[in-house]
Formats: sequence, C-alpha cells, structure tokens
Amino acid sequence: MCFSAESSFTSAGLLAGLTYAAASFARSKRQYPLVLIPFIFTLMQLSEGFTWLAAEKNFYPNLFLPMGAYFFLFISHFYLLLISPLVCFSAETNLERRRILKYILIAVCIVLIGMLYLEIISPSPPTSKIVEHSIQYTFSTFEPYPVFEAIKGYILLALLAVPGMISTLPGRWMITAILVASFAIAWWYYAYAFTSVWCFFATVISAVVVVMLYRLNRQ
Repeated sequence: MCFSAESSFTSAGLLAGLTYAAASFARSKRQYPLVLIPFIFTLMQLSEGFTWLAAEKNFYPNLFLPMGAYFFLFISHFYLLLISPLVCFSAETNLERRRILKYILIAVCIVLIGMLYLEIISPSPPTSKIVEHSIQYTFSTFEPYPVFEAIKGYILLALLAVPGMISTLPGRWMITAILVASFAIAWWYYAYAFTSVWCFFATVISAVVVVMLYRLNRQ
C-alpha cells in the first residue's frame, strides 16, 4: 500500500475484520472463494507493512524485501488473475454459464502456468524498493518477451472483466467495476508502482464482498 508501514498495518487490521465478517456471512462452499478475497488482501497488507519497515527502518531487509517481492509476485501475477474466474465459477448456478466459466478458469490456469515457467527460468529475481512514496515491485516474467510486456495490461484487464460479464452472481458487477476501474487508474497514473497502488483499493473491494455475502444470505 502507498504512504507508510503504519497505513499498511492499519489497513491489514481493517481487512482482517472484513475477513471475519465475510466468513461469518458465508453459508455454502460455493461462497468460500469470496472469503478468500479479503483474507489474501489482509496478508498482502501485512507483507507491505514489513516491506516498508525493511526499506525505511532497515528491519531485516535481507529477509523482508525479497519475501515481499515474491509474495506480491504471487498476488499480482497469480491470485488476482485467478480469483475472478474462480469466484464466478464457484458461485454460478446457471449450468450453461458455469460450463463457459469452467473453460475460462482452465484457460487462466494455463496462462498462469506459462507465467510461472517464465519467472522460474528468468535469471533476475523479483525486487522491491520505495519510489515516490510507493513500493515498486519489479518482476521479470515478460522481460525476455517485449511484445508480451506491452500487451500484458490488456490481457490482465480482460481476465478480470470477462468472468464478471458472464456470471449471474448478484453484485458481481460492482466487484468487476471496482477491479477494472482501480486497475485502469493504477496502470495509467502509477505505472511505476502499479501493483502496490492497485492494491490500495483492496479494502473497498473487500467491503463490497462482505455486503454481497450479507445480501445473499440475509434471508
């Protein structure tokens, strides 16, 4: 998250509360992937808090700087791409749309395996550092392939938006809209620290998840 270690830890505490609320409102296994959204964001903000301490206060930098970079690699290149099709597929009750979402989920998993392979064979490990009051994470997944690096943002945006357009889950439009809008804002204005700035919206997204689960199960 932007700003400081204090803001990251404060956000982690708020997200932990939202995770508890989401888990309390979930009533079926199909809704459990929704609970993962605030939970993973909680871990993410904790990771950023320790990354800030390592970078600014020299608090075990050899441990927390690389750990934060690898954790955010998982968040930005795997979890955030997988969560949208996973949530939509898990919660979908329309058989035809569920079948379509299953194929999308399989396709996303194939893309993620390819990205993981590129990261494994890359000679440069992920890095993290503070740039203009934000944490900049550098990943080399597409570094050997400039064409893919250029279109990566559009691919990520499509993977986030398409499942929400297909799903019939009540409230999915709000989550999809926030994901897409926050992605576009962070990509356009804060490209130097895209991953960190985009995750600034984690609390808003998590709050929407809690409201969705409450409305789905209040009867």
